[in-house]
Amino acid sequence: MSGNHGSYLLIGDMVGVNVPISTSVKVNKKMEGSLRSKKEVWKNLSEDEKLAFLTEEHEFAHHQLMTSSIAGVFYWRLNETWSRDVSWLSHKLSELGLHPDSGMNLREWWKSDGNLRAKIVLADDKGLFSYLEHVFEHLHKVNILLDYLYGDQLPQENMPRGEFSNLLSTVFEWCAERCGLSLCGTHDNYHDRSKNRAYISSQSPVDTVFPAKEAYNLQFLFEVYSICRELFVLQLVGDESRAQDLLTKTLKGRYASAMNLVIPMSKSNDWALKFSPHIAMQHILMMCNSPLDISTYKKADHLEDILPWLVAESKFSKHRVDFNYLVNVGVRVCGSLQQPLFTENSNWLKYLNIKNMDELKIYFSKLNESNVSDFHSAIASNAVNQAAFTFKINLSSTLKLLLEMVKKPEGIDSDQIQRWYDDTKKSICLIEYTDAVWLSTEPTIKANDQLKEIVTTIPELVICGLVVRAHSHYMQKGYWERACRPDMSILIEKLKGKSELAYNYLSATNICLETQAKTLYPNTIAVNCFDLYCDQ
Repeated sequence: MSGNHGSYLLIGDMVGVNVPISTSVKVNKKMEGSLRSKKEVWKNLSEDEKLAFLTEEHEFAHHQLMTSSIAGVFYWRLNETWSRDVSWLSHKLSELGLHPDSGMNLREWWKSDGNLRAKIVLADDKGLFSYLEHVFEHLHKVNILLDYLYGDQLPQENMPRGEFSNLLSTVFEWCAERCGLSLCGTHDNYHDRSKNRAYISSQSPVDTVFPAKEAYNLQFLFEVYSICRELFVLQLVGDESRAQDLLTKTLKGRYASAMNLVIPMSKSNDWALKFSPHIAMQHILMMCNSPLDISTYKKADHLEDILPWLVAESKFSKHRVDFNYLVNVGVRVCGSLQQPLFTENSNWLKYLNIKNMDELKIYFSKLNESNVSDFHSAIASNAVNQAAFTFKINLSSTLKLLLEMVKKPEGIDSDQIQRWYDDTKKSICLIEYTDAVWLSTEPTIKANDQLKEIVTTIPELVICGLVVRAHSHYMQKGYWERACRPDMSILIEKLKGKSELAYNYLSATNICLETQAKTLYPNTIAVNCFDLYCDQ
């Protein structure tokens, strides 16, 4: 919320705040320390300062929840898998001289004409044509699942649970194979279909996925979580009028159903709004840690055990979560932490033999179209590596919080939630403002200790990896949907004088990527008319 002045891009670990960086620095300096002691300070802030502070709190909460929950892991996995398959399609179709017609997105073109043209071109290679069909089919299924679970609007069609269970099972299998993981055996058996099958069923297969009234999905929960963070801040600083306005706006808006869910669960006379935002956030955290990822898969699971809105009524009540359910969530999170996010079987990582900065400078000096692809892949591997590390440390922090909840099933206090919030916020890598960027130099930006070092763990190059990964995703999304995409120069210009290493590398890379895009993504258009690169 906060007037829609912010954004969060999970795949690039980017927060966008639509204010100048000077405003952010000034207001955060004024608001340092306990929020309860800042009531007079808050009253004297300008409207721009209040908006900047609340926007950051809202977007930081998105980062915190999505990197600290199983639902966030699955969202990242779906996007990463989908993006890589679209990238493979773009290269393979380009090799075959096949491109979407002007004005058509990739799937429409494939259904109407592309598959027929590919069949002719591949008349002597029916195996490749069959595989292209296979990839398109599964990409479409991943897209449907993303719309159902993470779409900003609920889909018009309300699928029967039995059909949705089959869809989820298929996508679980697809993601497991792409990540080099096995659902039912050792990860070395990830190619063995008999050991990589998901069997998710429904106890009520004829009933629809969403209820007829007050329906919501995970995206709604993500948004309401961040809104509750704003409400929490506003009540601590004594701005009850603004808090009431925000709540009223939410209850009249798109996310009303999710807010109406958590308010009765969080009733409290200790808060001016008559419900406790931090308890509401705890409930949403529990819901988002249902076993909705391949790392938590169990054959005995039913759809009703996985989708939060199907278990909320029976497992959640005023001020507490069903104790057995709480313990089960902790066990699933612990189990997820024992599993790799992906294995080397996935071939997601590209290694280069660059041992030090001198060798890196030599490589930079020879950067051109012929070797940019390898270096781009290696730098982008830093983004995947960083995601693995971030999920690991933040899910570990979540597990500690869950253990506190088990010790105190009547509810933990807001100070413990605040400590967890501060802890998980440390992993934010990049914050983009209208006129500058903030880059993290925290020690969290380093290689996952379970993986090899990639190119380097220099923070600026980890940032470069995240930016390149985000840009690739924008390109692939534009290619699939025939949509405009942001020009990376929006962000690059803000790095000038901030990090010459990142500025020089991304400037050179952008030229090469845009040259490649003319062949690989001819139906996309780069647009450079936005304040924020990650607000697309």
